[in-house]
This record gives sequence, structure tokens and C-alpha cells, in this order.
Amino acid sequence: MGMGCQAFDEAVAGMVAVTQKLSGMYRAGSFLTWMPEHNNEHFSLSFSNRYLTPTRLANGESPCTIDSMIDPHGFLQQAASMFNGIYLEDNRTLYYEQICKDE
Repeated sequence: MGMGCQAFDEAVAGMVAVTQKLSGMYRAGSFLTWMPEHNNEHFSLSFSNRYLTPTRLANGESPCTIDSMIDPHGFLQQAASMFNGIYLEDNRTLYYEQICKDE
């Protein structure tokens, strides 16, 4: 959430403009439109991905191993088997942290 920060609001406005431009390049109904969320009258961005990709959409990609930190009890692996899904590189969520050192 940008909490009214001008640079954040400008970045969100840019993302909206790009989305609107791209949506005009696709057949009606084939492009998933996007709009930012609002919390306490401020823009906010939410990011997510699917845990599993339907096998029919995998295009022959090789599955990734589901890390035990993500699926410690095997529920995700069990869901993949039950619902004909596959865990691909695109389904992985990675976390990064910037560490600034005083010079």
C-alpha cells in the first residue's frame, strides 16, 4: 500500500494505463482486466499465483518439487493428484529481502 505516496500512485496509474492499452489488443472477453484495490482511500496492490496449474495447461512442462516448507503435510501434493493439477515453476512463490548496509 502506498499510503498516498505520489510515486506509488503514479506507478499504479501507469499499471492501469498499460492494462487498458493491452486489453484493446485482445478479443473481447479474452483478456483478464485488472484494477488496483483501495484501502482507506489509498491504492493497494495484491499479488498472487495459483498453487497448481491444470495439467491440460502445462504444455509439457516438467513439474517442480513442492518444498516441504510450502507443503509440510503433503496437502498440496494430494490436491495435485486429486484435481489433475501440476506444480510448475510459474506456481512457485519466492521471497526476497533487500538488506541495506550502512556505509
